[in-house]
Amino acid sequence: MKRLGLSTILICTIITCVAQSNKIKNSTLFPNTFELLASEIPSGFVIQPISQEAKSMGITSNPAVVTDANIISSIYDGVNIQAVSGVLMAMYVQPHHDQELGVYIVGYKSLPLLKNEIRKLTAKLDRRYFTKDKYLFIIWSDAGSYKQQVNFIAERLKRRLNLVEVKVLKQ
Repeated sequence: MKRLGLSTILICTIITCVAQSNKIKNSTLFPNTFELLASEIPSGFVIQPISQEAKSMGITSNPAVVTDANIISSIYDGVNIQAVSGVLMAMYVQPHHDQELGVYIVGYKSLPLLKNEIRKLTAKLDRRYFTKDKYLFIIWSDAGSYKQQVNFIAERLKRRLNLVEVKVLKQ
C-alpha cells in the first residue's frame, strides 16, 4: 500500500475545503423553497439534460446556481452584473422537442438594486416576472406555444411563495 505524503494530504484537504465552501456558498444564495416542486412542472416536461455548450461554460447541473459574471450575462441579457449575486436556473423540455421552458431566479445584492433593474424590464409574450424580497423570478419559454405552461408554473409559484407580479413596460 502506497503512503500519501504530507503535501498530498494537504492539497486534498484544501481541495475538499474549497469544494465544500463553494457548495455552501451556492446553497445559501437561494432558499431551498425556491426550487420547483414536481407538481409545479407542467405535464410532459422533464429537466433538460446538460448540453455540451453548457458544460463548456461551467454549468454542470440543472437546476444550477450560477455566480460567474460571464455566464450570467449570457443567460440574462442586459443585466447590471454588478447588482447580481447569482442566478438559480432550471430548464425543462418536452422529450423530442427543441423548445425550452424555464425559471431564472436572479438574486440581487440589495432591494434598491433590484428595484432599479425592474424599471428596465420590458413586456415579452413568453415571460412573466415576479419578485420576493431581493429576488427577481423570470418564468420564460422560447416558444410562443408554451404560454399556457409559463402561466402554469407562474401561478403555482406565485401562490406557494407569495410572489408579487411585476408590471412591466410594453415592448
